[in-house]
Amino acid sequence: MSPKLTVSYHSEAKKVLEEIIKRDDPTAYSDIVKDIQTLSEKGLYPGVLPRNKLKKLRGQKKNPNPFWRLRESDWRVVFAIKGNEIKIVWIGRKDDDIYKKFTHR
Repeated sequence: MSPKLTVSYHSEAKKVLEEIIKRDDPTAYSDIVKDIQTLSEKGLYPGVLPRNKLKKLRGQKKNPNPFWRLRESDWRVVFAIKGNEIKIVWIGRKDDDIYKKFTHR
């Protein structure tokens, strides 16, 4: 079993999770927290989370620490794994056009 990964949040991502999602969509909040905890404990391996929830973002061929997307209802969590750390860099609604910041097409 792999060592537990630590989790860090970009300040804006933490703010969205704690102030907006927790208030407006408590079910999604608890599911997001649970999924992040699962990744932290078990790592990024096939079968840890359902395939439709987790996806590597395209357009990052030269990035040694690619960004991943975690899907939970109408919310998306963008993160990268560097060493033994999961870095949550963005959390927002699926309608937000944020993916352009993380990919080069």
